[in-house]
Amino acid sequence: MFHLQDFLDQLDELYEREPRRLEAFLQSGLEKARRAEDTAAMLTIFNELMGYYRVTSRFEECEECIRKVQEFSRDMGIQRTVNYATILLNIATAYRMMGKMEPAEEYYQQVYECYKEEFTEPDYRMAAFYNNRSLLYLDTGRLLEAKQDLEKAMDLILKLDQSEAEAAITHANIGNICFARQEIEEGTRHMEEARRIFEGKEGKKDAHYASVLSGLGEAYFRKDRLETSIEYYEKALREIRENYGENRDYEVTLRNLNLVQDTFARREAIRNRKIRGLELSRKYYEEYGRPMLHEKYPEYVPRIAAGLAGEGSECLGYDDEFSSDHDYGPGFCLWLTREDHEVIGEQLQKDYQNLPGEFMGFPVRNDTEHGADRVGVMCTDDFYRKFTGYAMPPDRVHELEEWSRIESTALCTVTNGEVFEDPLGEFTSRREGFGRYPEKVRRFKLAGALGRMAQAGQYNYSRMRKRRDIGAMWLCLTEFINAAAEAAYLLNHMYIPIYKWKMRGMEMFADMKDLKPMLQKLMTVHAEAKPEEAESQIEDICCLFVRELNRKGLSQSKEHFLEVHKMEMMKEVNNIDQEADFKALVDQVVALEWHQFQSVKNEGGRASCQDDHETFGIMRKSQFLTWDTETLESYRRDLTEAEDKGWNLLSEKYARMMESTAPIQYEKLKKHLPVRSIERRKQEEYIIAKKVQWEEEFAREYPALSGRGRAVHTWEDTPWNTSVETYARGELGSYSDETVLLYLEMIKKMEQNKENHARMVMEHMVRFYGYQSLDEAEQRYKPEERISP
Repeated sequence: MFHLQDFLDQLDELYEREPRRLEAFLQSGLEKARRAEDTAAMLTIFNELMGYYRVTSRFEECEECIRKVQEFSRDMGIQRTVNYATILLNIATAYRMMGKMEPAEEYYQQVYECYKEEFTEPDYRMAAFYNNRSLLYLDTGRLLEAKQDLEKAMDLILKLDQSEAEAAITHANIGNICFARQEIEEGTRHMEEARRIFEGKEGKKDAHYASVLSGLGEAYFRKDRLETSIEYYEKALREIRENYGENRDYEVTLRNLNLVQDTFARREAIRNRKIRGLELSRKYYEEYGRPMLHEKYPEYVPRIAAGLAGEGSECLGYDDEFSSDHDYGPGFCLWLTREDHEVIGEQLQKDYQNLPGEFMGFPVRNDTEHGADRVGVMCTDDFYRKFTGYAMPPDRVHELEEWSRIESTALCTVTNGEVFEDPLGEFTSRREGFGRYPEKVRRFKLAGALGRMAQAGQYNYSRMRKRRDIGAMWLCLTEFINAAAEAAYLLNHMYIPIYKWKMRGMEMFADMKDLKPMLQKLMTVHAEAKPEEAESQIEDICCLFVRELNRKGLSQSKEHFLEVHKMEMMKEVNNIDQEADFKALVDQVVALEWHQFQSVKNEGGRASCQDDHETFGIMRKSQFLTWDTETLESYRRDLTEAEDKGWNLLSEKYARMMESTAPIQYEKLKKHLPVRSIERRKQEEYIIAKKVQWEEEFAREYPALSGRGRAVHTWEDTPWNTSVETYARGELGSYSDETVLLYLEMIKKMEQNKENHARMVMEHMVRFYGYQSLDEAEQRYKPEERISP
């Protein structure tokens, strides 16, 4: 004969004192009940085993127990009883723990139907049902239904005697619901009450005690009391490990503890060190990154850009102690060309990840899912394309359309932060290209923002107030504030950061510094239900914009209604300063040339000038700033079309020069170069003759400056010094027929206007080097006169 009650009493003692022996004891009891042919006892023990396997996350064994209890229940004919409903409650809870929500909900409904008929008075089993079903609703995102079930449970529990444990469990569950609903204070109060009840009871703590401790760990983390949070998570881990081993709950709690400890360590490091993330990353690069590159990748160092840019408050300089709760810490970016990335990218990333895991007291970046791939090795093309959709800044042909596709926040992302080193200049060149809107784009977007301010703030806000449509008033105000922020950033030639830093970024304004407090006042008076004051504040803000538009010459109207200024600006969009557009075109052509220049193959290896982006930029800009727009546009098309075809115009240029500087090698390359017609060659030679003439005239007037440049004539060529004449012949030979014809017309106009092209180029060049005039530069480089003894 099997004595079930004695068995259950011993089981309770094991739960209290030796939980690790539970499974063996249950299996032993099951075998004894089987030998005694005690079906009722076997059903009870299988039910207990089901619960044990559930809490220890052994779900296969749990499902086997479910099948057994259902089989025994059918054999015993107890399906329509309260006891069977209680078994179904355990089954439903088990399926919920397994993540099988559909069968769980079906079983909960069966329990409800039975309990509803049987219990006409308050009963702890009905309260337990509501408690358990609320967890299903919580797991499936139905927070309102979950809270309603818990409220029903609490109503029943308060009417029952000796129900402290059930009250504690319900407090814990309500606390979890509150956290899910972002009701942190209320949730904390419930969890603290549950803890008080559990800790006030003598003997072994309830199985829910560890959950309460974990809940308090979460609560105090959300309340930013990290040390208290750590204490509770550590207590929870001890409870779980001692009673149930290192199960799934243990793993989840451990992950949460690690997150809080990591956040605490980073925050303490920030408080103690008082260092910004950007500076921290630069120092980390200088200490570990740069030496690693020079040791392992010396031949690639001249082509690797290093810095920190992209997503993250530290890239904007806005990081503080609260930035430490996610991917924060020392780290940097290494930007590579496509070719280099394909060769060394994977191994370099591994070497980056093997850099020291701590620096200046800071753990290195904890790459959260949200912040993955923000640092490390990247391809330059991919970095810019990831955020803007373009690997290179959009060209001028479709600039309004293409620039308008790029979010201002994306442009802010690729141009923020700092480039620590960029010997190649490729990354920086593109960064500069993305650095500012072309003027036409800026004014077009500014006009649009002014129009939205007028419509949302000056027109529709008051109309919605008269209609007493509170929701629409809020939406109008939000649209007005966002449009005002956009307009102000555009007026300051700045890109808008991500929404949460939009107000903070206004502190960097050079103009319209009063806007931020004015917007804050607008939000305050609206929130205080003072719509008349809000309307007045909207008008004050619009007047601020009118004054700024007038001051900057962007609008002449004095009207307060911003729609008028929008219309005036739209009329001028196509007539804006052509110089700004032309300079943008120059920058784009230089960037395209530099990109192709990097792929030019040199017989003696990579030339030093291929790593000198600054000098390259000065030399090429000085040339192109003397061209007219039509000719430069044509050459830009030459470059982009060649790129599309896989042809390198810079390589062609240097190959053609070799006809004079390296004739033997030229003969090997000649067959690969496009053949130019006789008429075309005549046009080129006319241009070359004029350029040589102008160079000779310039040399006579400014011998010191001329002497620092190229020799003038082809007959002066050496293997290490290509003359102006030879260089021009190679360059013109690489242009399309259309570009050469336009260049010829440009040269003839200069000739008619009695201009000297060589002088024009040098005037730009000396200004780039900081001189006010050619005469000042000539004096600087003129040899000192010596008195003969």
